[in-house]
Amino acid sequence: MSLTKLGSFVAASFAFLSPSFAQTGMAVPPTEAVANTSQADWSRAWWQWAGSFNRAESPVADRSGENCHLKQNGPVWFLAGTYGTQRTIRTCKVPRGKYLFFPIINYVVKTLIAVVDWKLDPQAAVALPNNGSRNGPTELEAGTAAIKFAPKLRALGHEVRVLDHTSGLHAIVRTPHGWIGGADPRREGVVRGE
Repeated sequence: MSLTKLGSFVAASFAFLSPSFAQTGMAVPPTEAVANTSQADWSRAWWQWAGSFNRAESPVADRSGENCHLKQNGPVWFLAGTYGTQRTIRTCKVPRGKYLFFPIINYVVKTLIAVVDWKLDPQAAVALPNNGSRNGPTELEAGTAAIKFAPKLRALGHEVRVLDHTSGLHAIVRTPHGWIGGADPRREGVVRGE
């Protein structure tokens, strides 16, 4: 799969991994149907799945992975995201031969699009303002150029929150000339080479 395809695909904020991912490391190209269903339709199905639970049994609210098997059927296994930004580690047994479908964090999507589609270096990409929505208000990063969009978004009917984003995302990219990286200026960390 080319990075261009990856960049276009992650704009949807989801990723699809083939059943043989563990052996091949291959994600499914964005234009490829899975089980005769478009990836856009799988995205809608994921949202319906994630929204079909009460909070007590929701795989999204589940912190351990205990509920990851609920309402799973067919060739695609949905992995849940999380509510908010708390670190969550889940253990989940996925049956052999399933495709995996899961959300990608807004910070990661922003950085991938910036590197792949906008041709920014990793440092410039991770330093861009963070914004997006986590199934709620549109969030804009405080102290960045992104806040200038707040009045226009509110005029369009968006509920907007301006807040700090401590993403801590770091990136590394292989180029024909070697590796280049970027450390998120919002958190600790540096990029160093030999």
